[in-house]
Amino acid sequence: EELDYKLDKLLTEAGAPGMPGTSTMTAISGGRSFLVAGGSGMTGKALRLDLRKRYPGCRITLLSGGSLPLEPEPGEAVIRMSDAEASRGTVEADAVFALAGEPVNSRRITRGSLAANAHGRVGLMMKAAALLRAPAPFFAASAIVSDGSRLLREFRDSLEAEARKALSAEGISPVFVRFPLILGSRGMLPVLRKFARLRLMPFFLPEEKLPVTAAEDAASFLSSLPGTDSLNGARMPHQMRTLREIVREAAGNRILLPLPAPLALLRLLDPGTAELFGKYREEPGTVSRP
Repeated sequence: EELDYKLDKLLTEAGAPGMPGTSTMTAISGGRSFLVAGGSGMTGKALRLDLRKRYPGCRITLLSGGSLPLEPEPGEAVIRMSDAEASRGTVEADAVFALAGEPVNSRRITRGSLAANAHGRVGLMMKAAALLRAPAPFFAASAIVSDGSRLLREFRDSLEAEARKALSAEGISPVFVRFPLILGSRGMLPVLRKFARLRLMPFFLPEEKLPVTAAEDAASFLSSLPGTDSLNGARMPHQMRTLREIVREAAGNRILLPLPAPLALLRLLDPGTAELFGKYREEPGTVSRP
């Protein structure tokens, strides 16, 4: 438990709460209502909490596919994907946060799987858009990828292009938010915890620094966006860390034994996932405008 606490603290400190650096903050007009698709996920849960803190008394409508347990808090309403058509055009929202979608690295990465992933995410965005009574600011989670990762770059570009085209037909001009590598209680974090507990350092963890942030900080950045006059140049503050540094510090900087799992083996078993550990040269936390 002490090790878990240390690692959570390290990840929280990896990125500061986001605030647009070149924008002017203003109050949201209307009743401060939000629509969140993907509210049961790691970042979605943190976003719901941050929205309630930032906008006390706000109303949050959650669009849920039911793949993860969802426990609504006071002031939250839930619309299931199966009931979305019956609720079409009934939701008033000051902003929409589209976070729903299968994680990119949840299975073997191929060009076909990424295309299906992108198409599925766009479908979920369209379901969220269809619920709106009137168009609203629409913030969609995209991806930050390495310049050398052609597959992931194609995924990001095709996702944004397909979503922009589909949403424009509904009168919505989406804003795509490209995050750093988000770590939390799911995904890479439990893997790193297991390695740290066993005093092991995986060979496949790169030495180069990556833009790493905690889910809570990604949520803070997201919840700040609806209050901006201009999103041009908005980017999420971050610190460049290496995953090896995180594991070492979580283990109290004690000696760790190397785990014989080289990146070459990971590339052999799953070349797509190996691309996730390439060098990140893009500006993390950027907001891509149409």
